Amino acid sequence: VNYQNGTEQGSYRQRLIYFYSRFNPSKLGQVDYLLKKYKGKEESVLFAALRHKYSGLGGKDGAQFAAKLKALREKREALEAKNEERERQRRELREEADKLRQEAQMAAEKAQREAEEEARAADEALAAQREKERIESEADARARRRGGKSD
Repeated sequence: VNYQNGTEQGSYRQRLIYFYSRFNPSKLGQVDYLLKKYKGKEESVLFAALRHKYSGLGGKDGAQFAAKLKALREKREALEAKNEERERQRRELREEADKLRQEAQMAAEKAQREAEEEARAADEALAAQREKERIESEADARARRRGGKSD
């Protein structure tokens, strides 16, 4: 039986399941879809395309293809792990940036409050100084008036 080359006359579904079980198990979920898509053209299009696609990837027993497929899967898994690590790092950096933004916002708000408090204190000190000067000026004026009466 040589299902790889599509020479065995069995049901197309059985042949396709057998083929993908050996050479690309991730495609098993697409068997019924592919059979509907290529209905009436199973040999001439579907199996011909599979023979063409997979012919250079393995010998009769598919060992070469299986090894290449395994290596590709391992590479994909490594890339996925690397991408997951990068995404984790991005999340951590975003969280750190958010934290720094919050701290900067809080520091800016605190500096604003302190500046406002200093401005209020300066205004109060200026008002007190002016009040003192006014009182002293009035006292001087009274003293001058009293002094002028005795002359």
